[in-house]
Amino acid sequence: MVKAVVKAVVKAVVKAVVKAAQGKPVFIAQGTDAHRDGLLGEPLDSFRILHLATHARVDATVVSRSGLELSAFDAHGSPRNGFVALPDLRRLRLRADLVVLSACRTAIGPEIQGEVEIVPGTPLTVSP
Repeated sequence: MVKAVVKAVVKAVVKAVVKAAQGKPVFIAQGTDAHRDGLLGEPLDSFRILHLATHARVDATVVSRSGLELSAFDAHGSPRNGFVALPDLRRLRLRADLVVLSACRTAIGPEIQGEVEIVPGTPLTVSP
């Protein structure tokens, strides 16, 4: 039941993103097509809107081990590294007018006295 609801929500979000693009090119990667190498290898600086809907991992002890979880399997079911760590996100070259991160646990992070809270979405706001 929950999976069916999630799939319906994802389908509605994709439809809304395509509509918002108003006929401009859209790149959509879902399921096994949404993987680490694809995100890090795609020239994202050409996109004006970037919408990431995925899972997040937060490690409050070692912040650099926090990040986004993309597909951990290829189309044939073989395992692959699907984890995109905060340092990887920080290196992304973005020129987007809007970046949306829709993921579980993206507002959770360690509280560091006198510092900005570090959460998985932070590098997307400070990307070079």
